[in-house]
Amino acid sequence: MLRSVGLLSRLQDEVNELIPECAIHIGCEAPAWDEVSAVNIERLQEYLRLRYPEAGARYWRARGWGLLIWQPIYLAVIAAHKCQMRLPLNEMGQDFAITGIPSGVLFRRAEFNHGQLENCAQRMAEELIRGCRNVFSSWCVSGLTQKNAERVIADCVLSALLMVYPGRVDNLEELGNLWLAAMGLQGAAGFIRYKNGAGEPRLALDKKTCCFRYLCHGRTPCDVCPRQTLVERLQRLRQASA
Repeated sequence: MLRSVGLLSRLQDEVNELIPECAIHIGCEAPAWDEVSAVNIERLQEYLRLRYPEAGARYWRARGWGLLIWQPIYLAVIAAHKCQMRLPLNEMGQDFAITGIPSGVLFRRAEFNHGQLENCAQRMAEELIRGCRNVFSSWCVSGLTQKNAERVIADCVLSALLMVYPGRVDNLEELGNLWLAAMGLQGAAGFIRYKNGAGEPRLALDKKTCCFRYLCHGRTPCDVCPRQTLVERLQRLRQASA
């Protein structure tokens, strides 16, 4: 138990630094994160419809799907790469705010296991893809294909790696391939190599599907929007890093 307490403390420190909006709560009885109810899905979609009426259904479903799955994915990547630990994902639930947005995670117990990076990543990647497919089977919003849903999963994994290793280039593509191969999502997302304003090599996300955030008032396409040409994306990445 002392070992688990130490691992939990380290995980909480890392999560607080990287994604402070994802609070970790222990000893909470809650449905597993991959058993999300139709009520919570509908509440989330209704919040997005009311908050962003101008954006339309494409944005609501893309954003809603991403919000349902990002916390388990980011938490698993942080746990593996920052703490060399494997989370009991089957013991984890999500805390849904009144708006329907997941905002924090709930663990039934506080038993966490230390392990080698590759083993932790492999095991959690397998559990994540099973869980995400369970969530998709509960998805009651029309218009999102399983192919695009899985591309969003892959985007989340690689985005989490970019967050954990900012500025890193060497070996990051191999780490991304390790996760995606374990999830059966090879080629669903990737990295773009570019040079920042100082001429230093960098990696950015090579997305295969659009998040449609540009449909919201006051928003523009993200720097790596797949609706742009590669030349346009590279130019925007260089400008953003200048």
